[in-house]
Amino acid sequence: RVMRDFGREQALASGATESFRALHARWTAEQLELEQPTGLVELRTEIRAAVAHVIASGGWQLLDRLLVAIGRDWIARGLYTELREWLECASGGEQAPSPALLMILADVQLRQGALSAARDTAGRAFAVADGDRRVLADAALVHAAAAARLGEHDVAAEQGAIAVRLLSELGAGERAAEARMQLAHLAMFRRDLGTAERESLAVAEFWADRGEPERG
Repeated sequence: RVMRDFGREQALASGATESFRALHARWTAEQLELEQPTGLVELRTEIRAAVAHVIASGGWQLLDRLLVAIGRDWIARGLYTELREWLECASGGEQAPSPALLMILADVQLRQGALSAARDTAGRAFAVADGDRRVLADAALVHAAAAARLGEHDVAAEQGAIAVRLLSELGAGERAAEARMQLAHLAMFRRDLGTAERESLAVAEFWADRGEPERG
């Protein structure tokens, strides 16, 4: 770290500001892709400097890499507003954003109560997922959650069913069970008692087969 700070000072003193910042942004992205989440706190100053430079210079591909690398950590630490500003900047850039970036943005929008935006962003991610079932499942889950809170219950049920199918295919049993329970609650609200009973029984059977108490 001392050597890196010294290098920064020397680069700035020599007037190589732009080239240094570009190299620094790329170095930060590479470090982030190697770091465990617990290591991101130490890099936070580096991250903010790198993001600021990349946004100013229009390096959309590098910005996408940076934000996908830090997104879940920023969410876990509750840094929603800062992250959302960066993500919305990246999603509106000249280069099409990655499905992973769109999903992080949809998650933040949902957490902040921007329901229509979350629904629409999840729809964008679903459309460009290129067959990636994990992205498709995550997009369907966010779409379903936003639609349910917006009162779009038929859409929520449709998206929830898509998420359950995809998660089951992926072997993500616990997440599929959680999605099924949300479907059951939604069905009860819609007075669709047959669906509510079917989904509830499926969840109960899943946890019974695992020998664990039912959750949710």
